[in-house]
Amino acid sequence: MDPLEKGYDLVFTDQIPDDMKCGGCRLVLRDPLQIMTCGHRFCKTCFDHLRKESSKRNDILVCPVDGKSIALDAVFPDTGISRSVGNLKVRCSNPGCVWTDDLRHLENHLLTCQRKKIEQNDQNNNNVKSLLHEMSTRLEICEKALASKDNSATNRLNTLIEELKADALIKDGEIIALTRSNEKYQNDLKNAQKNMAKMNQRLERSVSEKETLVKKIEAHETDMKTMNTMLTSSENKDKAKLASLQKSLKESNEKLIRIATMDKQKESELEKKVEILRREMSTRLTMVGEGIITKMDSCKETIKALNGRMNRIDATQRDEDIKELRTSTDAMQDAINGLLKANNQLKDRIASFSLSAVVGEESPDKSKTIHYSVCDMCGIDM
Repeated sequence: MDPLEKGYDLVFTDQIPDDMKCGGCRLVLRDPLQIMTCGHRFCKTCFDHLRKESSKRNDILVCPVDGKSIALDAVFPDTGISRSVGNLKVRCSNPGCVWTDDLRHLENHLLTCQRKKIEQNDQNNNNVKSLLHEMSTRLEICEKALASKDNSATNRLNTLIEELKADALIKDGEIIALTRSNEKYQNDLKNAQKNMAKMNQRLERSVSEKETLVKKIEAHETDMKTMNTMLTSSENKDKAKLASLQKSLKESNEKLIRIATMDKQKESELEKKVEILRREMSTRLTMVGEGIITKMDSCKETIKALNGRMNRIDATQRDEDIKELRTSTDAMQDAINGLLKANNQLKDRIASFSLSAVVGEESPDKSKTIHYSVCDMCGIDM
């Protein structure tokens, strides 16, 4: 069986418990299998080898630890112990390497271990040198053995030697190229580590900025909720005010309709009253005019009587009577003029009297007041 297919033969930092060792190779379990009946564990490759050997001999498959028979359906992969084996601490086996970590990380480390590459380069150099030494030895032997042969054979040997030297130079060049490649790889690895550190710093800053942004968003959401609450409250208040205003407007419209209806009724009533007042004032004016004419006739008769008395009295008494008569006449003339003026004013006021002047007054007794003032001007007792 190939040793690489057995358990782990490595440098472990801690003591390995027996339950982590294979019952066949006695190394640390690789891909462990457990027998359910007896509880012993084996590497998968060790158990497969045991099963094949038993099959070749046509024997019953038995546990090599306790000799008990094994049923294949009682064998299962032991995941729990495999996890424990992976947690074992192990050192790198390459000379000069100080790497120590879990066993599960060993394979990835060996792919990038620099000591392994240096060892391989040294081994390659040693192989080349050994090959050159062996070839030189063989050449010397060939030279001694072919010393008696002709020059053509010697030339062929010299050519072969030159070719071997050229191959050696090529190998040296390859070794130098590998060394330079290794140095370049080391530089690339350092640059990658620096870039990784920068990326980690950027990631940390991004996470911090994201947390700050989340806090700001939460604060904005709180402010928005507060504003929405205030807007809702204000909207409810505005709706209440609007409903109150609509109700007041409706009541005002109803009042205006009632007032308009009442104004139309009052306007109709006032028109009737104005018409009656005009008729009464026309009748009164006619009566006043007739009274004025009667008074004027009486005055004319009085004047005639006074003229007759003047003709019968003496001169002295006549002058005094004339003065008295003139005074009475002037007074009567002033009274007549005043009556005529009042009559004209009354006619003018009746002509300019309009319904709008009467309707604009609030007092229901305004028409009666106007009626009394006209009669007072005329000197008529109502």
